[in-house]
Amino acid sequence: MAIFAVTFRLHENPTYQERWESLVIAIRQETTSTYWDEPTSFFLIESNKSSADVADSIHANSKLDETVDLLVVINISTTKGHKAIGVIHDTDFGKLMAKRSN
Repeated sequence: MAIFAVTFRLHENPTYQERWESLVIAIRQETTSTYWDEPTSFFLIESNKSSADVADSIHANSKLDETVDLLVVINISTTKGHKAIGVIHDTDFGKLMAKRSN
């Protein structure tokens, strides 16, 4: 069982609210126990899956538009697990993930 940080950025357009609601539902469905979602667009969840599997499942079960939106899942229980789906404009994300210790 691992703890994951899940965050997202949605492009503002006419389907924003629908996509936001579908992501929240999909993220909540991924947890095996409880979740924390007080900040806007940020969750802590628990899952038996890998970072990639959590991200892929959220993507498949939501209306995330990977051509304009961004979903990031980071395993905070282990050192290297993470996956991003969608548009990343700043290359620092990859650089920071590469610096995570073993």
